[in-house]
Amino acid sequence: MTEYAPSPEAAAIAKTLIGEHHTHLADVEILYLLRYPTQKSKGQLVLGRASKASALLRHGFAIPPDFVIELAGDEWKAMSHRTRVALVDHELSHCKAAWSDNELTLSLVGHDFEDFAGIVERHGAWSEGLERAQEALQGELFDRTTGEVKLEVVK
Repeated sequence: MTEYAPSPEAAAIAKTLIGEHHTHLADVEILYLLRYPTQKSKGQLVLGRASKASALLRHGFAIPPDFVIELAGDEWKAMSHRTRVALVDHELSHCKAAWSDNELTLSLVGHDFEDFAGIVERHGAWSEGLERAQEALQGELFDRTTGEVKLEVVK
């Protein structure tokens, strides 16, 4: 049986991230939940999932959520703070809110790229999304001021 619990820690992390990187989400309500047990999809653990709140779910709240972010509860407990922040940031990146003519439009955004490690090993950054990821990783892996390599393995 699937169970859910609110995640005040994820909400606190998100509040900081929204202020710094996702300001378009400042006026929307997001419900942060830990999901037990962790789901699998195509053999992989689903660490998080963002969705628009259903009409039924919205009906049950005094201030109805616009989006719901589900996080793998069992995995969340074992994650470092850095990994938790990255996961919440990732899920917030799926949420889009835009105002037009005094009307709020909510939508979900897909990933910039999806690929297999073997394809990248054989062909490199062959797509625009992978090129952007490579540039971002170079900023993470190399100190641009000193030229030194800074490697950190995140587990």
